[in-house]
Amino acid sequence: MTRIQPGIRFAVLTLGAALLTVPSYAEEKPFRPEAGKFPPLDKAHAYRGELIFVDHANRRGSLRVEGTGKFYRNDPHPFALLPYGIVRYHDAPADLRDVPLGTVLHAHGFLPPDPKISSVPVLPTNNKGKDAGHYRGTGIFPAENHVLLLEDEPSHCRRNGLIWKLMEVEIKGNEGSILARRESQKKDEKKYEPEKMTFDAATRIWRGRESIRVSDLIDEKMWPSSGKKEINDQTVLLGITWKPAPGDGLSGAFTRFHVSDIWLDDKSIEHAAYFQTEKHNALIRSRWMPAWVDKINYGKFGRATVTATLFGGMGSTLYDDFKKDVGGQINGAENTLKHTAGHYGPGHMASGGKILRVKKASGKIPLGSSGIQIQFETDLIIEGIRPGRIIRVRPNSWPKMQIPREEYLFNNSPKDRFPTPAIFPKY
Repeated sequence: MTRIQPGIRFAVLTLGAALLTVPSYAEEKPFRPEAGKFPPLDKAHAYRGELIFVDHANRRGSLRVEGTGKFYRNDPHPFALLPYGIVRYHDAPADLRDVPLGTVLHAHGFLPPDPKISSVPVLPTNNKGKDAGHYRGTGIFPAENHVLLLEDEPSHCRRNGLIWKLMEVEIKGNEGSILARRESQKKDEKKYEPEKMTFDAATRIWRGRESIRVSDLIDEKMWPSSGKKEINDQTVLLGITWKPAPGDGLSGAFTRFHVSDIWLDDKSIEHAAYFQTEKHNALIRSRWMPAWVDKINYGKFGRATVTATLFGGMGSTLYDDFKKDVGGQINGAENTLKHTAGHYGPGHMASGGKILRVKKASGKIPLGSSGIQIQFETDLIIEGIRPGRIIRVRPNSWPKMQIPREEYLFNNSPKDRFPTPAIFPKY
C-alpha cells in the first residue's frame, strides 16, 4: 500500500471538507425568482397585512404587516407585484385598483429578482427576523416584498379549503364582536385558535343574492338585540379589515381585526365572484393579456414567429378567445405590465399578425402561469419583443381602446420603465 505523506494527506482532507461544504452553501443561498421561470409557491414567504396604499399603474403598494407587536404602530411596508403576480378579491381575479384600502390581505412574496431595478426598497435578506422596536416586534418588514399572490380572506379560504365557524356574537348598540375560528375542511389539518373581531352597522351581510344588515339578523332572532349569544358553529366566509380599537396606546386591543363582510352561504360568495370576474375581464380586454416571450424564430424582412406563455390568474373566458388562425396584435411591455408607447392607443405601435398555434400544458401548472402557450406570426417584429421580455397580446375580438397616460410608456426613460422607490419611507 502506498503511504500518503502528511502534507498531502492534510491537503486532501482540506479539499474534501471544502467540497462537502459546497452543497450546504448552495442550500442556504437565498432564493430569488429567475427570468423565464415561474417560482414555486412553497418557496415564498407568507404574511398578511392591511392594504394602506396602492400605486396600481406600477403594480405596487404598501401593507401594514401583522407581526408580533402592536399592530397600529407598524409602518406601511412596500410591496411590488411580480409581472406574473396574481391578485384575488372575493375569490375572483382582480387588479390592485379593485381592492379597497383597509382590506386585510394574504401575501406570498419573494426577494427581488433583480435588486438593481426594484421599484420598492431592497432590504437585508434576513429582515423578517429583525425586531423593529417601539413595541412593533418582528416580521413587519420582510425583504420578500415581490409578490406572487395577493389575496383577501375569502379568496385565501376558498383556495386552501378553509371556512370560518361563528362561535359567539356580542352586541352593544350598533356594534359588537364576533368570536370565530378558522377550520380546515380537510381532516388532520392545522388547528386554528379562535379570534375575536369587531363588527358594526356598516358590516355587510350577504345571503344568496341579497344584502342584509345586522339589524335584519336581530329582527329574525338569529342574533341578540344586546348581550351575548352562542352561535352553534355556523359556517361562513369573512371579509376582514382593521380599524383602531378603543384605548390610549397603553390599554385596549392592539391587534384586533374588523369584519367588513359576512357571506352566509356558497351562493353569496359565488355572486360576489361573478361581478368581480366580469369587472376584471373588461379591464384585461382593454389592456390586453400579459405574457412573456419564450422564443422567437426569425424570418426575412421583419417576419418572425413569437412563442409566448400567457400569464395566469385571469377569467377562463379570456383564454377561450385565443384560438388558432385568429388575428391579433402583440406589443412590448415592462415588468409593471405598462405598454410601450401609446399616445394613439397601445395598438398604434403594436405588431399585427395571427395565432398559428395554441398549446395547453398538462399536469400541475405553476402559479403565475396559465399553462397556455401561443405561437404568433408577425411581419413586423420590434425591439420590445425579445426572448425573456414581457409582452401584451390582443385577439382581434377584443376592442382597440385608449388607455390612461399613467399606464403606458412614451419616452422610455428609466424613470418610466423602472419607477424608483423614492415615494416609500427610508429604512
